[in-house]
Amino acid sequence: MREIKFRVWNTLLKEYVPEDIVYLSPDGSLLFGSIMMNDAIYIKPNFQKYKDVILEGENIVEQYTELKDKNGVDIYEGDIVKYGDNVGEVFYDSECACFNVSGFYNQSQDYPTMAFSENGNAIMEVIGNIHEINVNDLHKDLS
Repeated sequence: MREIKFRVWNTLLKEYVPEDIVYLSPDGSLLFGSIMMNDAIYIKPNFQKYKDVILEGENIVEQYTELKDKNGVDIYEGDIVKYGDNVGEVFYDSECACFNVSGFYNQSQDYPTMAFSENGNAIMEVIGNIHEINVNDLHKDLS
C-alpha cells in the first residue's frame, strides 16, 4: 500500500512546520496541533510555540512521492534534485498524473515525464527545496 505523507512549508516561519503537529483531515483540510482522541481534542504540547504564525501565514502542502534519492532521502514535491550535471524541481504533473522533475529528459528515458521511471530516482540526489534554493541560480552554477 502506498505511504501517503505530506510536509507543510509556512511562509511566515520560512520553515517546514514540525510533522508531529500537522494532520490531514478526511476532507483534505489541514489541522494544526490538535487531534481528536476518544471524542476529546488533544492539543500537542509544542503547538503553542507555532500557533499564531502557522494560522496567519500561508501554508504550502507538499506531497511525498514515495521515492527516495540515491542516498535514501525521501523525495517530496518542491524538492530540488540533482541528476548528472542537471538540476530540477520535483512537481506533480496533473496532465500525466505523475510526479516529474522540471527539465528532466535524456535519451535513456522513454518519455520526458518519466523522471522517476526505470529507476530514474536512483541517480537523483535531493540538494534542497524551492523555498530555500533558487533553481535558476543552480543552473548558472553548473554552466
